[in-house]
Amino acid sequence: GCTMKLYDNEDAGIPKANTCCSLDDVEDARSVAYRLGMPYYVFNLKDKFAECVIDRFVDAYEHGITPNPCIDCNRYLKFDKRLMINLDQSLPKEMLRTNKSGAYHCTTIVGCNTRKQHGLLVIPIPEMDDQAHVLLSSLDETVIQHGAPFNLGLHQYGDNIFSPNGHKYIREFNCERVPVVTYRVGGVILTKEKVFISHQNRILIRYTLQDAHSPTTLQLRPFLAFRNANDLCVENSAINKTITPADNGISTCLYNGYPELFMQLNCPMKWVDEGHWYKGIQYYKDRDRSIPYCEDLWVPGYFELEIKKGQSVIFSASTFESDPKTFAETYEKELQGRTPAAPASSTASKTAPNSFICATRTVNTSWPDILGTMSVPATSLLLCRDARWPLTIAMTSS
Repeated sequence: GCTMKLYDNEDAGIPKANTCCSLDDVEDARSVAYRLGMPYYVFNLKDKFAECVIDRFVDAYEHGITPNPCIDCNRYLKFDKRLMINLDQSLPKEMLRTNKSGAYHCTTIVGCNTRKQHGLLVIPIPEMDDQAHVLLSSLDETVIQHGAPFNLGLHQYGDNIFSPNGHKYIREFNCERVPVVTYRVGGVILTKEKVFISHQNRILIRYTLQDAHSPTTLQLRPFLAFRNANDLCVENSAINKTITPADNGISTCLYNGYPELFMQLNCPMKWVDEGHWYKGIQYYKDRDRSIPYCEDLWVPGYFELEIKKGQSVIFSASTFESDPKTFAETYEKELQGRTPAAPASSTASKTAPNSFICATRTVNTSWPDILGTMSVPATSLLLCRDARWPLTIAMTSS
């Protein structure tokens, strides 16, 4: 767990016990981390906060503008290229998104899974058990220009052996409203945004080609697991390799008892049936706990599509088939439910959320629901670090 120390109340003329950055709030977060058996840290970001938020706040008032410092805080405290390409710094940073009904997406900010519980689409399957199950582990992107492929994915296959090193193309990661990663490959600038649809087992990923000076092709490779989130997959002959056409996509189900996984796009595409196992993928967080950490994942093939400068395409992964014509509308509607992003010059709202409620949705009935009513500051982040309690903490605005 961690808390970002952004300023001292006394410097702002505020009583020490007030506001979300009070000592009591920090101790609340520390107490929760202690009860979960997690390490806890306080990061001093006062200088950066003053530069990117407070100074802009004062400047806006001096020019007769009503600013919203909360939005600036979310916009400017982000991770740049220098941190993203340094795996020692970026791999320990994890993000968790939920659908508010038990399903989740969790990985590191560079997209490299480091625990068996990580995955792009992880859902409960009540018909099977009370556990979470990883259907879609990850989705590797490849940008092709002039016949040369540039793979943006990242996996660990051995001690400090990473491939295909897609993190070196990352220029920025931010989470102003949703997770956004910006890649640069030569003259290509590509952004990737992810939205988990509320109360549906469905994630949408929007790719936008911000800039390109020549024809660009995008390939998308799904890495499939279809397993319990606490187990690992190994190459086997029991999988069902059948691929069924869907509306502008495909569907597949590797094992009996699991729901069909639908993967679709909202633009013309070609599916290349080229299935094989990717063997020996490792999760170093599990290795460090001396628990099983190596698995094989099935890649049935890949999607291929042409993308033009300024164009956005949306990929959907879900347990039901959808109309591709509705993807953009669904994405925007879900985005509206997030904290609005507005420039510093916009009029501030009468009330702005300044705290978060830690809510739990357990995927293991033995996991104690100890966080149901505890309030912690918006600048605190709590992630489960014990493999027995697999990533059940979600941060939702109060």
